[in-house]
Amino acid sequence: LAYQNEFKWALPTQFGQWMKLKMFAVDNNGFTGTIPTEFGHLSSLEKLNIYNNQITGTVPTELGQLTAMTLLSLTSNALTGTLPTELGHMTSLLAFHGSDNLFQGTIPTELGAMTRLQYLDIDLNILTGTIPTQLSRMT
Repeated sequence: LAYQNEFKWALPTQFGQWMKLKMFAVDNNGFTGTIPTEFGHLSSLEKLNIYNNQITGTVPTELGQLTAMTLLSLTSNALTGTLPTELGHMTSLLAFHGSDNLFQGTIPTELGAMTRLQYLDIDLNILTGTIPTQLSRMT
């Protein structure tokens, strides 16, 4: 949709009504605000690229409903809180980019249910604990 612009507005919740949307890419812009919970209604969404913006808040648990998702890229924002256990429901996910945020807490064991996951990048956060053995199920 948009690449390397200087948008200074929040991600619109109206995108949650685009039921047939397959890819949402607004990387390298100046988007602010939070990830709308309405994105969880985009049942056809396969790729969500919102990296390198100024997105804050937590990752909505509703994103776990996006079982067709193959790529989730949230890198280089200011996202906080824990990684939602519901992300483990994204069983089609091949790549999760979540580095360079402010995620804290432990890595959820539920992410081990993402058996198709090939790329997990969650460095440069404030995560603690050990890497769950459940992640060994990844391909």
